[in-house]
Amino acid sequence: MRDTWRVMRGWVVEQRWLALLLALALLRGALYAVIVPPWQSPDETGHFEYVWLLAHLRRVPVRADASPGFEGQLIDSLYRWRFGEYIARPLPAERPDRLSAMPRPTMVSRTRTLGGRFSLAYVVQALATVPLLHKGLEAQLLAVRLSSVLLNAWIVAAAYLTFRVLFPDRELAAVLAAAIVLLNPQHTFINATVGDGTLAEAGAALAVYGWTRAFGRRFGPLEAVAIAVGTVIANLSKNTAVFLIPADALLALWWVVRRFWRGWRSGNSTRKVKYAAATIHALSSTDDSRAAYNCASSPLCSSGSVASAWTT
Repeated sequence: MRDTWRVMRGWVVEQRWLALLLALALLRGALYAVIVPPWQSPDETGHFEYVWLLAHLRRVPVRADASPGFEGQLIDSLYRWRFGEYIARPLPAERPDRLSAMPRPTMVSRTRTLGGRFSLAYVVQALATVPLLHKGLEAQLLAVRLSSVLLNAWIVAAAYLTFRVLFPDRELAAVLAAAIVLLNPQHTFINATVGDGTLAEAGAALAVYGWTRAFGRRFGPLEAVAIAVGTVIANLSKNTAVFLIPADALLALWWVVRRFWRGWRSGNSTRKVKYAAATIHALSSTDDSRAAYNCASSPLCSSGSVASAWTT
C-alpha cells in the first residue's frame, strides 16, 4: 500500500501541472453540476428521458416505450424546481399529466429524443444511474451530470497532452491551452449537464491526441488505437463528429506521403535516380521489367544479372 502511495505521489510531483488541471476541472465541473438547477441546460429533459428508459429497460427505447410514470415524476420535478421561471416561459397553472401536453414554448415536449438516433453517450450515462434507480430523478440527474464532468476532465487533460507534444520545450504553452478549455464558462456548463456532446468531444480529443503523437513522435500501435477508438466513440455519440472520418483519411495519406518524402530526401542521389527509373520502367507489363523494379527497390538486391542491368 505504501508503495502504491509512493508511486502516486511521484506521479503527481512529476506531472504537477496535469494533476492541477485535472483537479480544477473536476472541482469546477462538480460545482456547475450541483449549482445549475435541474433541467436548465439545452434539451436536458429529452436526453434524460432516453437515459432513464435505457437504464430501466436495458435496451434501446422507442417512442412506444414512453412511460407515463416517468413523465409524471419529471413534470412534478419541473414544477418543484420552478422550471418555467428560469426560462421566462411559465408552466401552465393546471399541471398536465403527460409531456406532450406541455406548452410548446417551454420546449419540453419538443426536445424528446425517443425514436431518434441512438447515441453511445446515453449508454455511459445510463450506467451512471444504475446504483441510484431507487432514488428520485434529481439524484439520478446529478449522477449523470457528474459522469459528464469526468469526461470533461479528460478533455482538459487531452488539451494539455496534445500541446505538450506540439511544444515539448514549452510546458507553459500547454498549460495555457488547457486552461483556456478549462475556464471557458459555456464549455464547462454544457459538459456538466446531460447530453450527447460531451462523449463525442472526448472521443474527438482522443483521436486528435493520437494524430498529434503520430506526427510528433511515432506512429505505433497505441497511436493507431487512440485514433480508431476516438473516431468510433465520437461518431457513435453524435452525428457532428462525422468530420473525423475524412480527417482521418487525409491525415493518414499525409503521414504516408510525409514518410515517403523523408525517406526520399535521406537517400543518395544515385539511388534516387535508379529508384525513379525503375518505377517508371515498371509501368510496362513485362515480367523482366517488374523483376528489375522489385530488385532496384530492395536494398537486399545487390548482385545478379537483373541487378547489374540497373547498376551499370
